[in-house]
Amino acid sequence: MTPTFPRIGVSGHAGAVQAKAVEFAGRNNATVTAYSYNPLSDRIKVTTRSKTVLIDGSYGQATAWAKTGVSIGLCTWTAPTPGPTPTPPPTPTIPPTDSDLIAKCGDLDVPITVPGAGGKPVLHIGASDLKAEFKPALAK
Repeated sequence: MTPTFPRIGVSGHAGAVQAKAVEFAGRNNATVTAYSYNPLSDRIKVTTRSKTVLIDGSYGQATAWAKTGVSIGLCTWTAPTPGPTPTPPPTPTIPPTDSDLIAKCGDLDVPITVPGAGGKPVLHIGASDLKAEFKPALAK
């Protein structure tokens, strides 16, 4: 069973990296005691504790920071330019069409749909899409 720790970030990606951190700690005879991921600063912080007692009776502790190499930021896009307003047709009216665009979210290009009738834009990206973008590495 993989322990869970408080974290911020993209749940699918953060969970996958957290599982790898727990696995790596286990191979080194340690347990993960804290894990956090901040997608805005592109930082992962992992704190571990040794499973064996040191000579002085304490447990060894270590903290490491890593970067994913991808910064996730505020998503922005350019709204479609509306054409000239036509003379309204008699009823029934046809609702406006949706616009498929690409949003820039930090370093990521994310496909979105802006509903023609109003409402919130829909981002078309999942955890597996995010996972493919990240390449974790130790930070300096």
